Amino acid sequence: MYKRVQALFEHKRKKLAEEILDGQTDVRCPLSVQEVEEHYREKLGTIRESGSLRDYKYEGRTDVGVLNRKISSSEVKRAITSTPRQSAAGPHKVALSDIWKWDPNGRKLAIVFEGMRRFESVPDSWKTNRSILLPKSDDPDKLQLLKNWCPVTIGNHLLRVYTKIIAQRMSKAVPLNVRQKGFVKARGCYENVYTLWRTIRHAKESRKGLYVVFIDLAKAFDSIPHTYLLDSLDRVGIPSGIRNIISNLYANSRKEFTVRRGVLTSEIPILSGVKQGDPLSPVLFNIALITTLEGKGQGATVGGAKYTCLAFTDDTVLVSHDWQAMQENLSEIERFCGISGLRVNVDKCSGFHIRPYRKTFLINTERQWTLDGCPIPLLQPGDTTRYLGTSVDPWSGITSKDWVWQLSSWKDRIDSYPLKPRQRLELLVTYTVPRVRFDLTLTPVKMSVPSRLDEVLVRTTKRWLHLHPSTANHMLY
Repeated sequence: MYKRVQALFEHKRKKLAEEILDGQTDVRCPLSVQEVEEHYREKLGTIRESGSLRDYKYEGRTDVGVLNRKISSSEVKRAITSTPRQSAAGPHKVALSDIWKWDPNGRKLAIVFEGMRRFESVPDSWKTNRSILLPKSDDPDKLQLLKNWCPVTIGNHLLRVYTKIIAQRMSKAVPLNVRQKGFVKARGCYENVYTLWRTIRHAKESRKGLYVVFIDLAKAFDSIPHTYLLDSLDRVGIPSGIRNIISNLYANSRKEFTVRRGVLTSEIPILSGVKQGDPLSPVLFNIALITTLEGKGQGATVGGAKYTCLAFTDDTVLVSHDWQAMQENLSEIERFCGISGLRVNVDKCSGFHIRPYRKTFLINTERQWTLDGCPIPLLQPGDTTRYLGTSVDPWSGITSKDWVWQLSSWKDRIDSYPLKPRQRLELLVTYTVPRVRFDLTLTPVKMSVPSRLDEVLVRTTKRWLHLHPSTANHMLY
């Protein structure tokens, strides 16, 4: 046990943290190689056609200058430093540390990447990928089905740094919703969770009705046609040079799937879908989805900002102040799926509506919405659904855990593993505390909670390292 844990800490620290904090251990995929290969060859290896986007208007303005400027060494360094150090090497076995040793200042790669940008192409040798299958459930019966395994692409590290630079530029250049600028500056999913929390709070404070539906897009990353992605880029005004680069990224791109250790499928061409795990994929998907729905949907207004759709990759929420407007938004989702080739899992969707009544609010007093002719399940008070790592309740909004108990529980789990004191502290600070901080940033908590959490952290650090409380506090913060 000690030898295995020490090896994991040294080489796969994140995996060890997930094992300790979540109880996630290696799960052997029971599926046959033939089953996996046939499924993904049909999904990825088939060219899918898409409909026209000519009826969808884009109201934003793309900053072309951001996209066309020369790639600098500082951009390269920023892209490398923002990549987790423990990221797995791709098929070429080039680790992030190898890139650092070869080009510590990012100058060499800046020259290479600028040449690729100008010639609008990527070396074919960089386009080989491998995908691993991660379990979505702890239930062994569910894991007998391929739909309960999530494919994550591990590509060439050099290409990942390059696509991260393009993704960062596109995120700045393309305002996915120009009316949301006034909310909050935040990375990734923080903004969407914060906006949803504020919307629910605003509806109650202003005594407005609020209608919310959580949409589950089936295998969205595997299914979206490349023609639709490129048409979406044209529609928002992406320059032809960047469009050609993205088109070239997928030309002759292929990947193999690791079903079990040492057991791989043959190479499958990527003719449809985007690579889940690639830095550019969420940006491409959001441009294809949000800019389409925002132009046609009828949304909610909060603080003078109006929006219809909150999407972070394929985790999508529709909002509105009117029941009929929400039904029209859902009809627009149906139309969007017809054009893009995507499909909605109606049985995995959910929603709720609240409206003011005298001094309180009524929940789900109107009939269910329908999508593709099927009723959407409604969340009752006390029920929750997951959205970007948080729990959403129709009555209380974004709900918070008992984090003092949870942190103490995780601390005890770390204690139970054969780790050295400073290794325990590393797992606590690097992997445990950020989980708590994420929730505290987004949900209202009592004033006493942060101080109680501090007490747990300082007391734990003092015991592990035999330190004075002030020294322990200094090490943590």
